[in-house]
This record gives sequence, C-alpha cells and structure tokens, in this order.
Amino acid sequence: MTTINGQVMNVSNVQNNGKYTCHVENSMSPSVGGVVFGSNSSSLDVLMLFPPMIGELKNTSVVEGSPVTVSCPVTVGYPPQTTYEWIRNGTVWKRTQMFSIATARNDAMFYTCKVSNRMQQTGEQPVSQPDTKSFYLNIWYKSSITSFFIEGHRGQTHVTVDENDGGIQFTCEVDSNPSSTVKILFDGKILKQRSNTKQISLTHSSVACLHGGE
Repeated sequence: MTTINGQVMNVSNVQNNGKYTCHVENSMSPSVGGVVFGSNSSSLDVLMLFPPMIGELKNTSVVEGSPVTVSCPVTVGYPPQTTYEWIRNGTVWKRTQMFSIATARNDAMFYTCKVSNRMQQTGEQPVSQPDTKSFYLNIWYKSSITSFFIEGHRGQTHVTVDENDGGIQFTCEVDSNPSSTVKILFDGKILKQRSNTKQISLTHSSVACLHGGE
C-alpha cells in the first residue's frame, strides 16, 4: 500500500528484495525566461528477512536392517544460510539436512527436524524464528520367542512335575513388530492359538504321564 501525506510517501507490505528509488521532479516558472525543470533521485537497497520453512515429513515404515535416508524438505529463508538439527530422544542427534542409518529396532521413534537462520535488521539485534516438523520411523522385525516356561520354573528348559500336584501353566512370550500369531503345541497338535499378540498362556487343570514330552 502506498500513501502520500505532503512530502512523505509511505510504502507498506514491502515483499521483494531490490533497489527502491525515490525520484522527484518539479517545474519552475521564473518571471523572466522559460520554464525550468528540476529533478533528483535517491536509492535504497532493501533486503527482506524471512525464516526457513519445512515441508511435509511423512511417517515411514521399514524392515529391520534396511537402510533409510531422510532429507528435511526446507524452503530456505533470507539470509539463506540455514542451521539444521535432527532431534531424537529429546536431544540433538545430527546437524545436517540429511541423515542415513542402517535401521535397528531401537531406531523406532519420532524424529524432529529443526531449522533456523539468523536475521538481523539494520540497527537491531539478530533474531531467529525456528521451524520444526516431526515424523515417526517404524521398524518391522520378525517374531522371536523371548521366553517359554512353566509357571514357577522360568528359565528352565527341562521341568519335572508330579502328576498329583494339580495343573500347570505354560506361558510363551514373544517380541515382534507387528504382533504375532502364537501357538502352543504338543506332539504337533495345536493346544492353543492366539493372533495379534505377544503372549499366550495355557493351563492344564490336571497332569498325567501322557502329557510328558517336548
């Protein structure tokens, strides 16, 4: 917007870098002689400061061991010199625009990109207006049995019980992502099965010699 008030012209919402020039001219009509024209110009170089902005960061899923490369999608500001920080677990992890990792399951977490530049208006102290965006890295990994035991005998692979002692409880615990279909079998026969889980338990209300085996 341009407003004129006497000898002052105000220009608001300046959005472009460049040279701005004030040019003035007038015409003078002396009592003797013809019209005389006068003019003068003065220029200013104006640089518009603005912060960098981050585009979309999408959640990503990969199989454990697969390489992942992520670049922070930034539209640089002015000045264009940009500081990059990747934050994970609440601390600065990388100071680059891009990172690459060979994934492990403990890499599954939120990653935050933070960008900023140093903007200093003429006659003012420098300021910064950081922008941040986050995404979640999900790591798929295969099923593994972390523990299979009889209640009261965790960690033992060979257990002897008295058939007169009553029932026993089997528990199978699994680590996987996504969750697993878990089965407890005896002589190849499925005794119990559960889907989308990481643990299953089976209780025999009574134990006989025919239940012995592996």
